[in-house]
Amino acid sequence: MNAAIASVCSKAGDAEKGNIEIRPAVPFVSDATYDSTEKEKQKFVDITCRHSPSGADSKKNNYQIHVRIFDHGTPEDMLLWYSKIQDIFAKKPCEDAETKFNITELLLTGQAKRNFLQFKKEIMSKDPETGLEFDRGVTEETFKETLEKFRDFSFKKGAARYQVQYLRQNLRKPKEVSVRACALRLQEINGYLRHFPGPDLNSPLADGEIISILVAMIPSAWRRKMVSINFEPLTKNLMDVIEYLEQLEVLEATEKKQSPKVSQSENKTKESSKSRNKSQKGGFRNKNNKKRKQRSESSESENSDKKFCAYCKGTDGRYWTHNTEDCYFIKNLGNKKTKKSHNTGFKGSKEFNTLIKTKLKKILKSKRDKKNDPDSSESEGSSGEE
Repeated sequence: MNAAIASVCSKAGDAEKGNIEIRPAVPFVSDATYDSTEKEKQKFVDITCRHSPSGADSKKNNYQIHVRIFDHGTPEDMLLWYSKIQDIFAKKPCEDAETKFNITELLLTGQAKRNFLQFKKEIMSKDPETGLEFDRGVTEETFKETLEKFRDFSFKKGAARYQVQYLRQNLRKPKEVSVRACALRLQEINGYLRHFPGPDLNSPLADGEIISILVAMIPSAWRRKMVSINFEPLTKNLMDVIEYLEQLEVLEATEKKQSPKVSQSENKTKESSKSRNKSQKGGFRNKNNKKRKQRSESSESENSDKKFCAYCKGTDGRYWTHNTEDCYFIKNLGNKKTKKSHNTGFKGSKEFNTLIKTKLKKILKSKRDKKNDPDSSESEGSSGEE
């Protein structure tokens, strides 16, 4: 199942959630490289095993396996190699500690072999209780201690507890990975737990724990469906839960196949509604532009229709009936001026403007004088009485 998950998930984060402060020894998306895909014959050793370990060696009972030599790798690589060694010891079978040491050293190379020989020397030369130097010799006990110390060297402190915490809190089901593949990977990791070092008795999790982890991995929509039909996973066995989740998986796949057709029709309706809205907005904009043009034209026409004469405004005349340049009185003033100077008209607009200003000043001054002169008002009143 590692290959099925690895073909879909490119990194460990594809099947994880939440904040992981301390990485687990064995991630859900495997990073192990110890497998049988290596083609170089130099990296493998052929070992003869028996179908029936209690039977005698014969052509029918014997078979050969290709075991890859271990050099270095991840904790899961170590566990894979360690499980392979245990399988060999059970099926060869190996009856004495010396043979087990020889087979183990045969299946190691490089730094891994140097570490194993170092641990072997330390354990065989010291008393485990007193720590004093003592030649313990090659025994089943010394072999077991050496192999376990070599295995535990690949793990961090408290690896088992962090691994269980990771399984319970930080996993989610990748979209393209089936429920059965997820369940099998959980069972595989669960089987590794008995080989983890730590202060606890590292036994595999019960089926109830695996069910809880698997249910926590699935999408929330699936859990809602479980609640809607009153399906209680913790009252079922693991296979029943897997089969039910596979049914939900099939239903989701069929819904996804139907959804593209629905989405295409919805997209068409959305596009048509958008085009209608655009056309309506365009129509409203054209109407608004026309109204604005009409308003501007009407305002321009109104401004052009309005007339004002500065001379008549100053003399309290009908200044709103004509413009200053068309004023009859100003033209008469101009004619008088031309008669005196024997010219055809004003030389320029400056002379025209100065004439209007001087005339307006005289008119305004005469009005002020009338208002400020009391004798003139009395004489006017007396003349009115007479």
